[in-house]
Amino acid sequence: TTRKSLKPDGFFQVTYDGKIYSFFVEIDLSTSGHRKLDEKFRAYADVKELQMAEARFGISIFNVLVFAKSPDRRDNLKLLADKIAPGMFWFASIEESNLQPLTAECWHRSGESSGRALFVPRVKVLTR
Repeated sequence: TTRKSLKPDGFFQVTYDGKIYSFFVEIDLSTSGHRKLDEKFRAYADVKELQMAEARFGISIFNVLVFAKSPDRRDNLKLLADKIAPGMFWFASIEESNLQPLTAECWHRSGESSGRALFVPRVKVLTR
């Protein structure tokens, strides 16, 4: 069972390449300690493992986007999530994700070491 009730800061869906991607959003302004965030990350992992999002919202695949106050905070929170659910959490600082949050290579995915974009922008090639 989940450790406590989960109240995300936001939720949205994007249709890309014919698939629907679902994202829960967490905004971290460094007001919560690591213990509280560790519990929250574990609750998300429980929701995914127990398929609770599918039962409640009709979504089976989702990720969690965490917007952190600074790059240092982003890196610290990512270390927590790396141990809990590799690949499920995506971290960016608020500043670096400000311009193009879906296509900028500002995201650091749990379990991975380099930054990347959530979605790669498509370029249409015009032919005559």
